[in-house]
Amino acid sequence: TVEGSDPFSTAHDWDVGAWDYALQFVNAPAYKGSRSARFEIQEDQELVATGKRSEVTIIKGAEEGMAKEMWYSFAVYFPTNGYEYDDEREVINQWYQSGSPATSLRTQRDRILLESGNTPDTRVKYDVGAITKDKWHTFVMHFVHSYGSDGLIELWHNGTKKLTIKGGNMYDNILPKWKIGLYKSAFKYETSDVTRRVIYFDNVKVGNAQSTYATMDPSL
Repeated sequence: TVEGSDPFSTAHDWDVGAWDYALQFVNAPAYKGSRSARFEIQEDQELVATGKRSEVTIIKGAEEGMAKEMWYSFAVYFPTNGYEYDDEREVINQWYQSGSPATSLRTQRDRILLESGNTPDTRVKYDVGAITKDKWHTFVMHFVHSYGSDGLIELWHNGTKKLTIKGGNMYDNILPKWKIGLYKSAFKYETSDVTRRVIYFDNVKVGNAQSTYATMDPSL
């Protein structure tokens, strides 16, 4: 939650840099309650963990309760002023092990994309839908984390099931960490048509194998 005096108090880690704009807790827009988390990155900012990023690691690995079967959900808002069309992609969610993430939620050319596979060369891009600006989008995702054939990802966008993906979604059997926010490699190499990115998150939830779509619905 981002309500109260200690937002993201149970998060594993923050990779947000030292500047004020990188992560703020603001009153508007808010999806539920009175506040949301506002993330911003700029092309000319210094590197954070070798990249141009502002991210919060919500949960990491088995030591923090992550298991093979997990649920994740959140609401996300793309503002017209701050999330303009760009040919270059960026990451807004990643299930990170090492190197480039095996599974990530990305945006590119005003589309939302899921990218997943069990090797960097076999990752597949799945189109989830259009980015509608200045409105909240909700996501619910059910995972069986695996590098084998028993892997599973189910994804719901705005209450509609969009994807069921079977097969490996990790590089090995080490459980990942789940990161939300913004990471844009094009800013590091100055290949983007834009110079900043702004995004908002609210009602971030993590569930275990006993969870269901109903219990993970961000609107509840």
